Amino acid sequence: MLAFSIADGVLGIKAPHGQMRVRWRPEPHAEELIPGTSRWTPFAPEFRLIKPAFVPSTALAPPDPLESPDDMAMAAKARAFAAFHNEIPRQMVEAVERFQSHQWLLMLLLHRQPVVYDLVKSNPVLAYCLANNDQFRLTRDSVSLQLALGHCRQKQRVMLEWLGFPGSEAVARLLKRIPQEAAAPSLLRRLRNAAVADPSLVSQLAHVPILNAGALELMVNATLRPLIAPRLLLTVADNPDELMIGLAADQLASTLSLQGEIGDAPPLTPFTTVG
Repeated sequence: MLAFSIADGVLGIKAPHGQMRVRWRPEPHAEELIPGTSRWTPFAPEFRLIKPAFVPSTALAPPDPLESPDDMAMAAKARAFAAFHNEIPRQMVEAVERFQSHQWLLMLLLHRQPVVYDLVKSNPVLAYCLANNDQFRLTRDSVSLQLALGHCRQKQRVMLEWLGFPGSEAVARLLKRIPQEAAAPSLLRRLRNAAVADPSLVSQLAHVPILNAGALELMVNATLRPLIAPRLLLTVADNPDELMIGLAADQLASTLSLQGEIGDAPPLTPFTTVG
């Protein structure tokens, strides 16, 4: 079981196979204890550090001795993250709080180069990709910050090319329509790879106002994509349950798998609905 604590602004996390600690002041720093050693090593946390409207001030209240061990552990976690949240400048909280993971490198980039706030306002998912460039360029996360600092003043299409996306205004506009809650490095990598393999994908997505995770999961899958009617894509994109997870994509993938097990099954026509 994970154990969470906060002391002097340092967020501590103890796991069965290691420990981590993260602080923001006086300078941001995150480090982990290598199992079996006494050596702390810098690292980039991938887990979520900041949530919007986290919990009321009661999260900072002392623990209730009558709570169950599980409830006490959850309360300790809430108190620790609430206190760490209060260490972060409000402008930065607003810039990163909606991302579900991989916030740390974007926080560091904003801390080192405030001009990136402009990119967050105009294209937050591109700023997220830039900060987490190790997820796209297969470099070490220890050099991500320096690489991002070297590219943060470039035009958006140049940033996209550097990250491996097609370097076009159309792709920049596409990323602007992805909610921050739907952004995850693995999904964004698959979007990039799909757009490179099939440039028509960008135009297929051009008419979708909001590209949530559900809509993207349908379209980055080369097997599913030809079977997705525009009506279904718009329905999924408008479904709040699909914001962060591809429910329809999972269901249709299961349907295809089942159909493949049936001999002499008729060919499938594009899906207009799910279920």
